[in-house]
Amino acid sequence: MKKQIISATLALGAILFGMNNVQAQNGKKGAAATEQISAEATATVNIELADVISLDLSGENDIYFKYLDAAAYNADQTAEQTSTLTVTSTQGFNISVLAAGQFFNGGNNDLPVNVVQVIPARGTIEGGELNTRALSYADENSIGSSNNNLVEGATKGSEATTTLSYKIPKDKAQTVLLGKKQAEYTTTVTYTATTN
Repeated sequence: MKKQIISATLALGAILFGMNNVQAQNGKKGAAATEQISAEATATVNIELADVISLDLSGENDIYFKYLDAAAYNADQTAEQTSTLTVTSTQGFNISVLAAGQFFNGGNNDLPVNVVQVIPARGTIEGGELNTRALSYADENSIGSSNNNLVEGATKGSEATTTLSYKIPKDKAQTVLLGKKQAEYTTTVTYTATTN
């Protein structure tokens, strides 16, 4: 009986050894099997946003009107020069225009700034209204007053543009410019972009 137990144990051992050997051989068929291992690392990605608004003026910064003959006083005059305003804003915005004072400097200093109109063209600014505005000054209209907004209620935008032209209407030439002292009259115009 001892022989039978030993024989049975040996037979069982042979069977188990054979099974392990077959599994090992099956695992080695084709490419060598490797155990996949991994490691992890983490990073934190942050995005910090701020409300911003910027305004740039390009093109002509010196605008000229010339009244050198009678015909000039008898027609609307649009300056040959144009300017382009470029706005980047994270919110909706307005663009206003103000002259440095009530009058142009030069001559008798009595030529009112409101003879000149500033006319915005749509460009790439989206939404809102574009308004032709006669120049006004800070005592008359504060910054942000809707009375001096060229662009009102535009939507947020990146590098949104409007091209500005400058005009003196015929009626202003005939009623305001006629009779003024011969001189060159000058004022500074400031454009301001504000969020709304």
